[in-house]
Amino acid sequence: MKDLYNYFKDYNHIKTNINSSQGIKRKNYYKYITYIRGLYELRRKECCVDNLYWYDCRGYFRCEDSYDPSSLIFTLIRLFQETFRKT
Repeated sequence: MKDLYNYFKDYNHIKTNINSSQGIKRKNYYKYITYIRGLYELRRKECCVDNLYWYDCRGYFRCEDSYDPSSLIFTLIRLFQETFRKT
């Protein structure tokens, strides 16, 4: 739960830094967000119904689609592809 709490807390910072990241840092973001996506998908099923929170999840989980880590993964994949095309 702490990992998800930190992800939601740092989401805007992560989203901003992904676009400026390169090389190893970008790969590390990819590993981290892939890990978070697994946790997110498990907890989303347990915590959210129609974007409403179950009581025990309210303190740390955000049900809004905008926090779905899949969108960040797609951004990273696009950046990897752009870098690959340049080389």
